[in-house]
Amino acid sequence: PARAQSLRELYVAALLGNPARQARELEVERARADLDGSRSRLLPQVAAQAGVSANEFRDPTGDQSYGGKRVSLNARQALYDPASRSRVEASQATVAQREQDVAQTRLALFGEVLDRYLQALAAQDEQAWLGAETQAAARQSDRLRAMRERQMARVNDLAEAQAYEAGLATRAIDVGNDKAIALARLSELCGQMVEQVLPLTR
Repeated sequence: PARAQSLRELYVAALLGNPARQARELEVERARADLDGSRSRLLPQVAAQAGVSANEFRDPTGDQSYGGKRVSLNARQALYDPASRSRVEASQATVAQREQDVAQTRLALFGEVLDRYLQALAAQDEQAWLGAETQAAARQSDRLRAMRERQMARVNDLAEAQAYEAGLATRAIDVGNDKAIALARLSELCGQMVEQVLPLTR
């Protein structure tokens, strides 16, 4: 028998394989990188320099060498930079919008997975009921048919039982189609074959 899958398993699979969600999260990463770049303009700018020099002097008394070192550290901080601050604020707003887009994409995906899951679950439940009811209806038709042969049941009673049995068979076909459509859409959303779903549990 096919392994039944829970709503959580189906949603996780749909998240992992959903291209829209992946694209939205890449947009969030790019927006955060832009925000980091904008913030860096407001940080102190530090520059360090170091140098070593060597000089040689010759005179009649002998050669002499003179060495020198030079080290400098410069720091610069803009006290008022409205343009950079505006860029940071705009980048922050973009990050917030991109994160909201991701949340909405996840929510929409969950809603679609849930709808198809509930459709498949309802079809499974009705199939189980139809199976039991069809067996009971068949037994009733057989009983009335045997009674009719002994003229112990009316023709109308047998006809009604047979019509009910036929109606159950027609409904079983419709429910099977509904279930197949829901499972096919779930398979498409999740990127894997889904043949059965587990009931909801608390």
